[in-house]
Amino acid sequence: MSPKLVLRHSLNCLAPIIVLAAIVPALAQTTWRGLEVAPENRCSAYSSGDYSYRSSLEDDLVAMLGGVYSPYTGEWFDSKAKTDIEHIVARSEAHDSGLCSASVEARREFAGDPLNLTLADPGTNRDRKSDKDAAEWLPELNRCWFANRVLKVKLKYQLSVDRDEAEALEAILAGCMNFALVVHPPDAGPLSGIYVSASVREALLIVQDYYGATISLSLPYEPGPSGELVPGVWSYSAERVEEAPAGYERFFPDGTLVLLPEPE
Repeated sequence: MSPKLVLRHSLNCLAPIIVLAAIVPALAQTTWRGLEVAPENRCSAYSSGDYSYRSSLEDDLVAMLGGVYSPYTGEWFDSKAKTDIEHIVARSEAHDSGLCSASVEARREFAGDPLNLTLADPGTNRDRKSDKDAAEWLPELNRCWFANRVLKVKLKYQLSVDRDEAEALEAILAGCMNFALVVHPPDAGPLSGIYVSASVREALLIVQDYYGATISLSLPYEPGPSGELVPGVWSYSAERVEEAPAGYERFFPDGTLVLLPEPE
């Protein structure tokens, strides 16, 4: 298949999930999507021992993901020793959002709930994300899945959300057509995918192997009246790509990934 046809097919698959959303207004209400909007409040001392969980949960996550995989970065690992169990809503953040007044039993139920668990490399789990909420940190990939999981977990445990976090989550959720977990194919390079920018009205298709060799196809576009893509002039380049283009949302073309639907 020619590069032009590959990109055209990929963009056709992508078109339904490209949403040019209006800027989300500041939230004035005291609730958001069923959650109380309130500042974080540490009403009792936090102890990680109150939020213990069984280490065998990692095996369950590996089985669910089909391998040792991090949804945040699309990375595959050859050993689970190279990843951490990651709490999507961090334990200390949940503590400050309502569990500070809960029993130790309720805290441990939260800590071991698969709804709130995934895998991440230690650098992400312990440093880059750590106990940050969505206003302070978002994953590179699977943002719709991530934002929806945060909402589901907070609803389940009746946790509050602060205003900045609610606005950050709403900005993502308002543009999502589905919340499936995207499993990045293991034989694709770490930057492979479709990148879309509403601000510059351009789509990029990057095909990369693990040695860094790259084919990059770009297509400027205008959204049509029904949301379809109206293409402009194609351009093509073959060069080494060191990092993802700034200001672009990343997706994958149909047929190169696995979607794990969200549980009801």
